[in-house]
Amino acid sequence: MNNIFKVSCLFFLFLALVGCNSATNQTEEGNSGEEGITNQETYEISIGHVLDEGHSLHKTFEAFKEYVETESNEQITVDIFPNGQMGSDRELIEGVQVGTVTMAGPSTAPVTAFVPELSIFDLPFLFESREQAYEVLDSELGTELLNSIDQADFKGLGWWESGFRNLTNSQKPVETPEDLKGLKIRTMENEMHVAAWKQMGANPTPMAWGEVFVSLQQGALDGQENPLGIIHSQKVYEVQDYLTVTGHIYSPIAVLMNQDFYNSLPDDLKVIVDEGIKQATELNRQLVTEEDETKLKELKEVGMEVTELTSEQKSAFKEAALPIYDQYKEKIGPELVESILEAVN
Repeated sequence: MNNIFKVSCLFFLFLALVGCNSATNQTEEGNSGEEGITNQETYEISIGHVLDEGHSLHKTFEAFKEYVETESNEQITVDIFPNGQMGSDRELIEGVQVGTVTMAGPSTAPVTAFVPELSIFDLPFLFESREQAYEVLDSELGTELLNSIDQADFKGLGWWESGFRNLTNSQKPVETPEDLKGLKIRTMENEMHVAAWKQMGANPTPMAWGEVFVSLQQGALDGQENPLGIIHSQKVYEVQDYLTVTGHIYSPIAVLMNQDFYNSLPDDLKVIVDEGIKQATELNRQLVTEEDETKLKELKEVGMEVTELTSEQKSAFKEAALPIYDQYKEKIGPELVESILEAVN
């Protein structure tokens, strides 16, 4: 009986060990097997921007959100905070840098305080068409400029756009640089923008966007300059009677992500984020092109007096602003200036 008892004990002990080993293998396979990961780490992306939900930038971020959440099976989730809920462009850029915001899409002008090379895009009348701008942004030079963003502890994900910037004011039609004399024009907080407007004869005032509408309404400012989509979506037409389609600066959007967050992503999720940006870039260009066409028509319909410059009139503004190129060539970098001028000529 003792021998039978011992054998039985050994048999049940063997079964128990086999069962434990099987359970361990199932747990390991459930955590790391090819069929799926049961305990995946999830990643949350917070996106801030200063525009409203009807603007092309918000719609572009929505497309990015849908793509990455779907493709990652919601291992990545995205929350978008429009209307300056998370701060001004400058505050958003700083937030992305330190990680309080995961992503933002400011125009390049305010990013130049962190990445001086991007001031190349602030040269007035640099691009004659958006197709010319796309060619540069999609080129090796555009890739080098995008990669330069990484040196400031951001991850530069891609180039979107706001379109060409145009002038509005409450005083009179502007058809020549002489018409700018004495006009108090709000600009972005960017040194070269201020210098260019001074050179063309205006009285520029750098100011965060959140303060602009009230300043225009109260007459502290005579005018401002922005892409048509922003002029319409921010209802600038309620306090400005005149629009001049100057197209003086093309505004790329630098899509920024916190560098540590991007680096923390597994390689498969980095691929999803990168592809999401590419997909959204195509949509963004389509949306902004359509936005420029429709919003110009709508601004006319709401009563703005629109001046569309002839090529000769536009050349006069460009000639007036030309000294900016020599003034800032050394600061931007002579080689970079020469490279982009060669690319657009």
